[in-house]
Amino acid sequence: RSDARGRQGDLIGSRRDHSGCPPGPPRRTPTMTRGGTVNVTTDQEFPMKRLISTFASLAMIAALAAPSQAQMSFGLGSFSVGAAFVSPDNVDATFGITGGAEIGTLMENVTARIDLMWWGKSQDVAGSDWSWRDIAILPGARYDFPMGEGGAVTPFVNGGLGVHLFKTEYDFLGQTFDASSTEIGFFVGGGAGYEMSDSMTLNAFADYHLMDLNFFAIGAGVTFAM
Repeated sequence: RSDARGRQGDLIGSRRDHSGCPPGPPRRTPTMTRGGTVNVTTDQEFPMKRLISTFASLAMIAALAAPSQAQMSFGLGSFSVGAAFVSPDNVDATFGITGGAEIGTLMENVTARIDLMWWGKSQDVAGSDWSWRDIAILPGARYDFPMGEGGAVTPFVNGGLGVHLFKTEYDFLGQTFDASSTEIGFFVGGGAGYEMSDSMTLNAFADYHLMDLNFFAIGAGVTFAM
């Protein structure tokens, strides 16, 4: 462990600016290799990924909406609350809070939504305390598979853009350093809803979110019809 701390100090020291202070931490997590060294991957390696993700998400939403603009309507149709088990890349799993609202109809069986998710995690990395926090704003579309009259369970698939208000903190020589950023990515997923009554539906879902710190979320919640 002392060797890992020494290597981490060399790594951070090599990234100091002219003032002698370490720069803000990378938004992706450092990882420990079998040899005891610490590898840090920064978001500078991923500009093309974010660009492709953004255009792919916009193209998906446009493709869903374009064929039936005449059927479009907007207004609050429902809102939901829930919780999720969140597993980020190279970070221990944690729990998050979810919420969202149906804000319109794009075409038959396709609705427009804005969902929200918050998660945070703190853990020790090579002897230093690191923490991550993400507030995700998720505009997108959802397709409900038609199950016929009397079907209480409705499977669905969803996807869209992810706007992540992301923050990383770590301790260095007794001081805390932090970096905040707004990350753009996208998400895809699916799940199912069980209609308890005309105004309440239980939902289970699984989503994969692609950004600088990718993560998988699986959760459940309740939707209330307006």
